Amino acid sequence: MNSDIAHAEALFDAGEFQAAEAIFRAVLTQDPKELVAAKGVARTLDSQRRFDDSYEASEAASEIDPEDVICLISLGAAWLRRGDVEKSRQIFDAIRNFHPNYHSAHAMTLISMLYSDNVSDLEIIDAQKRWGQLQKPEPARVFDHYKGTKDPHRRLRIGFVSSDLYAHSVGYNLLPL
Repeated sequence: MNSDIAHAEALFDAGEFQAAEAIFRAVLTQDPKELVAAKGVARTLDSQRRFDDSYEASEAASEIDPEDVICLISLGAAWLRRGDVEKSRQIFDAIRNFHPNYHSAHAMTLISMLYSDNVSDLEIIDAQKRWGQLQKPEPARVFDHYKGTKDPHRRLRIGFVSSDLYAHSVGYNLLPL
């Protein structure tokens, strides 16, 4: 069964979502409690933008292991896509309570707060500050490798690092620079 899951993962990585889904589902018919296959089904459906089906698959996966963080993140994201911001926030808050340093839960909480009508601007600012504290590197390690000159006439080099800068409005605005 592990070889089937590995094959499905390889197909998923290659963008063959329907084929991966079929294999994950076949594994689930053999073992309905196979968590990796259940999460794989949810992920493949999500990648195919079949969000209602992905929601149902995420719920099924979370029933196998109600404390699995990946299942809960998928379920919270599915609730958010379905428009139930408060339900998604409850899930992300629960994850943060169990795993306070799990960064994805904090990020998803912030996203859900931005869509919520029941959250004040001050609550959002406080949550953003807490998120910033989690992300803040230790100052001693940030620039310890810098060996540049302090010449005020030197050429200044600036680098931008982002996981989605290539497909983001900020990235498009930086192109002319």
